[in-house]
Amino acid sequence: MKIFKKMIFISVFALLLSACSNSISQKGDPDSQFTSLKGCPDAEIEWVDMLMIDDIKYEHHFPEPANENLPITIEKGREVGKVTYEMADSACSNHKMQNGDAAFLKEGTIIYEIKGYPTSFVVAANDVIYVANTNKKAKTAGELYPMDKLVKNIYIQSTEDGKRMHTFSQFSKDKFLAAFYDLKLEDVQSLIDVGKLEGTRLFLEIELNNGVSFRLLYWGDSNTFHIGAIGNDEIKEVINDEVTNLSNNESTRIISENLQTIAFNSLTDMEKKEIENKEKAEIEKIEEVPENTDLVINDYDKNNIYSVKFKSTNQDLGDIVVFVDNVNKKTIGILLRK
Repeated sequence: MKIFKKMIFISVFALLLSACSNSISQKGDPDSQFTSLKGCPDAEIEWVDMLMIDDIKYEHHFPEPANENLPITIEKGREVGKVTYEMADSACSNHKMQNGDAAFLKEGTIIYEIKGYPTSFVVAANDVIYVANTNKKAKTAGELYPMDKLVKNIYIQSTEDGKRMHTFSQFSKDKFLAAFYDLKLEDVQSLIDVGKLEGTRLFLEIELNNGVSFRLLYWGDSNTFHIGAIGNDEIKEVINDEVTNLSNNESTRIISENLQTIAFNSLTDMEKKEIENKEKAEIEKIEEVPENTDLVINDYDKNNIYSVKFKSTNQDLGDIVVFVDNVNKKTIGILLRK
């Protein structure tokens, strides 16, 4: 049993190259490495960590979002291949990958299956997980990613730092996967040529049951994934619904933070010192201000009253409850304490 401490992600950007070989990446990819070889037409080559066995190309990339350093539990199975050629020290950019080729793995490195997961989907080498990104035999998204009953969660990630921003509901996850599996795979370069992979992108993280994750890049305007799959109506509907939920949740979070700040700033220094954790204030919209309230203002919007309750360390006096007018962003009053 192997315990890995890093998140594993598919390199989206390397898949979109129009170069002669899929074994190099664009400049600036933080997960690639430069090598310079004499006799090659390239001044330097920026390699992606990849390997190829059984006519399937796999990649290992992990941008490691700061808040997702979660453990991965992997049980290696039988040997499924061996590295016979290390490209980073020998190959030029026009090298055509063959079975046994790897960018950085040393010759002789054993490649293993991961128990419980198809080898056409993921493999392991040197305690590193490699996820399939090119399989010419795959005609559908489900054939490229055979992950039926293997998905734990689907997340929307930040396109800035890769952090998880939102989790799909169980219903949306099941609906997405059912529709995704049957999507036909088109030629990626042809989709690039007609502008299908342009515009605003969405990062979707697929987390498997064992903790391994990989990323799908999705363009909403064209309903297209970076792997060459064009979504159907079900895909577009479920993604739009979850993006809306994300927006609503984000709006709720911002409102809560603002109410909390207004309420906290209205307290005395002594009251502030009583509060255990101001970030854990209980916030609730109410119909009216209780009679036993020490009012600060009399003119306030009676349709937008929120109570903000701070847990106090002084239980003799009780918790501190502040009432806030969310329209005018002002404290209405504080509930009288014992």
